[in-house]
Amino acid sequence: MEITPSPSALPGNRSTNAVASLADDFNTFLTLLTTQLQHQDPLAPMDSTQFTEQLVLFTGVEQAIRTNQHLENLISVVQVNLTTAALGYLGTTIIAEGDTAPLTNGIAQWSFTLGAGAASASVSIFNEEGELVFTGDAPTQQGEQIFRWDGRDNQAVLQPDGTYTISVFAHDAEGFSVDATTLMNGRVTGIETIDGETFLFVNGSTISVGKVLSVNEPLVAEEETPPEDGGAA
Repeated sequence: MEITPSPSALPGNRSTNAVASLADDFNTFLTLLTTQLQHQDPLAPMDSTQFTEQLVLFTGVEQAIRTNQHLENLISVVQVNLTTAALGYLGTTIIAEGDTAPLTNGIAQWSFTLGAGAASASVSIFNEEGELVFTGDAPTQQGEQIFRWDGRDNQAVLQPDGTYTISVFAHDAEGFSVDATTLMNGRVTGIETIDGETFLFVNGSTISVGKVLSVNEPLVAEEETPPEDGGAA
């Protein structure tokens, strides 16, 4: 999916419009100033202090708008560079903070990390409509754990392939919550920039590049070497 902002919403256009509006106001101000000077009473000339202050104010505002325009152009260049750098993620397999995984042919897998002291842990799995389809126990060891799901709900009914979301809950012996961070892994199939932030398409959902924890290069199948001819010379 590609997001194309309207021309009026582009940062550069906003700055350009602001400069044009300021220029119109400034020209109007100069016209009024000239007219007043032409019709002033020679015996009681107008105080030029206020006109000077307004000239300084106009100049300061114009400089601020142009500085903002340059900053917006710089931000645009940085965003383009970040998106270009993100192209290296395409086709790779990543592990990132996230809670979604695809169910394919009755197999789905998540990772999660637990803090110390967990006495009990459980998982809840939801389908794409947000409906709870499975709850069960999970490992309680500290550190990274793996949870595999066979795609069946608590009534042993096999669920259709799709994207599922997991939640992990852990408590110590006294019933206090233990930190649990869900992780997702999958292949990056696309890149998108939203509001200046770069996101990756993984497992049918988008995650921020900043949540990526590790990246693995895609596996490349080695070409088989044809067997040598074993016939007699």
